[in-house]
Amino acid sequence: MKYPLSMRYGASILSVSMPGDKYVNFMVIALTGMPSILFTYTMLKYMNRGWALSISFLMTGISILASKYYSWNATISLLIFFLAKLVIHHSFTSLYVYTNEMWPTVLHHRVVSLCLMIGRIGSITAPLSPLLGTVLEMLPFYLFSGFAGLSAIMMLFLPETFRQEKLPDSIDDIRKMKK
Repeated sequence: MKYPLSMRYGASILSVSMPGDKYVNFMVIALTGMPSILFTYTMLKYMNRGWALSISFLMTGISILASKYYSWNATISLLIFFLAKLVIHHSFTSLYVYTNEMWPTVLHHRVVSLCLMIGRIGSITAPLSPLLGTVLEMLPFYLFSGFAGLSAIMMLFLPETFRQEKLPDSIDDIRKMKK
């Protein structure tokens, strides 16, 4: 859960460095939370968890890069960045559901707490992402897109929990689920 957290905060911070009015950009990007809830509900209800998260990570990476490449048109760039922020909100919210479904009941709180603790590293380092642009202008965008692509690939290796009648209650249940 580290990467969605850092991308979520980092995308908000990077929105002010996009072409156009920085206040309008930040306001539009901040409003992504509302439509992302509807998007998340739809995706979680009708699609496999792993595939939904993998697709959203992939869409995030592509959208973040595309928003920078279309920087010659502020409106198009902002709309593409809005899409990136929408799907990263979806990923962040869906990971809470998926993490709780994937681990046995006795470990839910420990695993989610560990993920959140590691994820705070991303929220601590997110304000530094514009400084990477001083080294190489595209570096923050490459970095966030690369992590999103890596996360998309890694999601495909996790077990599926969509529409399972019985979720794991113990470590032995997980071992049986993997077979």
